[in-house]
Amino acid sequence: MNKTIAFTRLDIITIKPYLTLKNFLIFTFLCVFFGGFSGGITGMAFFMGYSLLYSSYPFASSEISDLEMLYSTLSIRRKDVVSGRYIFALIVDLVSGISSFILTVIVKFIFDGKFDITELAINLLALFFAFSIIQAFQFPIYFKMGYSKAKAMVYLPFIIIPLTILLAEKLLNLDIEGSIITLSNSFLSNPILIYGILFLIWILIISISYYFSNKFYSERDF
Repeated sequence: MNKTIAFTRLDIITIKPYLTLKNFLIFTFLCVFFGGFSGGITGMAFFMGYSLLYSSYPFASSEISDLEMLYSTLSIRRKDVVSGRYIFALIVDLVSGISSFILTVIVKFIFDGKFDITELAINLLALFFAFSIIQAFQFPIYFKMGYSKAKAMVYLPFIIIPLTILLAEKLLNLDIEGSIITLSNSFLSNPILIYGILFLIWILIISISYYFSNKFYSERDF
């Protein structure tokens, strides 16, 4: 466990060069812009989307600097590498989620003069689950193929999901927007039950992702 935590710290150190005031101000401006003119959840989604970028930086840095061999010489088990990177991703998601929530509250207050804290919290949890599940899809591919080979494939969900929704609306005559509104109302009417179910699904998906990441990474040659 100590080596896993140590590796998590190493990943945090790896992304420090990217944690600049300039980047934060750019992300904040875009979050404020989209949040102010498109609604609070859009701003939060945009800001949290950068958690996907930051969680991928350690994979890129490891490959560019050839750190995989260094991990072996330092007697860091591959299982510790995988566990540490999942913990790192969780930390990034939590930090970006909390930051986006605070910014959204400020933006909503400035533009609307009011906000529903419960609704924003529910939207934030939904986004957290969504982006975390996307990471669960990405990580096994990174561990199997490496960053350079996998970087195009891991962003397929951003292409496939919108196309699937568009085709479903056109070909099957589905009311996706209406379904989302109905689902949102269900969340608001019984959030504890629904989020309890979502949490169990999230645990299952992360566990499956973690299993395959360990399997693929243990089979790679360095």
